[in-house]
Amino acid sequence: MKIHKLAASATASLLLAASLLAPNAAAKPLQPVVVDGTRHATAALQREGSLLVPAVFLRKMGVSVQWDENNQAVVLRKDAVRLSLTAGPNGVVHKPEGTYVPLRYAAEKLGMSVTYDASTRTAGITTTPSAARTAAKSASISEEDVLWLERITEAEAGGESYEGKVAVAASILNRIDDPNWPDTIQGVVFQIVEVDGVEYYQYSPVADGRIYEAKPTEETRKAVRAALDGSDPTDGATVFYNPKKTDNVWVRERPVSKTIGNHVFSY
Repeated sequence: MKIHKLAASATASLLLAASLLAPNAAAKPLQPVVVDGTRHATAALQREGSLLVPAVFLRKMGVSVQWDENNQAVVLRKDAVRLSLTAGPNGVVHKPEGTYVPLRYAAEKLGMSVTYDASTRTAGITTTPSAARTAAKSASISEEDVLWLERITEAEAGGESYEGKVAVAASILNRIDDPNWPDTIQGVVFQIVEVDGVEYYQYSPVADGRIYEAKPTEETRKAVRAALDGSDPTDGATVFYNPKKTDNVWVRERPVSKTIGNHVFSY
């Protein structure tokens, strides 16, 4: 019986991977999407006001699309950014004709600009972010924001390498662009989540007060500036932890991006 179950599971996984890479099946109505001025039409789904398109459609935007069997996730890559999507509120939807991903969420996480014209039901994608958009994002970060980012980076990664410091700072910044987290640096750093009446801090230096005593070194300041300028050794991770210091089930179950120094980075 166990052998049959394993065989069935393996077959299902192979079929899922095959459907991910399969050409778009016929689906109505077709959704118009303009990519860098070129008009396309693709199958689409609607989920709570969000537009989902076949994962393979993102290849028209220069995105690498692969299937991660171990984590049962669609892996999207564009330039230095990696995005892993599993089933969930901002994740993928599996259909017999293929696997669908949320267009705006995926495109923006990969650094692209997205517009939508409701009158024509047309989505627009610009694969290279405009200089104005990048400048506007930088302008929204205050000196106080930078100070707290430097302090939390020092408190969390003071003993890590330069790359490890950049990685920690980048993972915090990645949360700002993720709708599952607050949209400001201070909002992310000082966020408290309540679960079953218990309050949980996102970062232990905030919980134990070390962040208020942290004195950022010149290397930490340089690392934070690199992260603010777009450097991200984690490939888009939003979570990190030291496996020797935590047994938290939630963080340990997240899909892993990579390990840098003493920290495991995940999504």
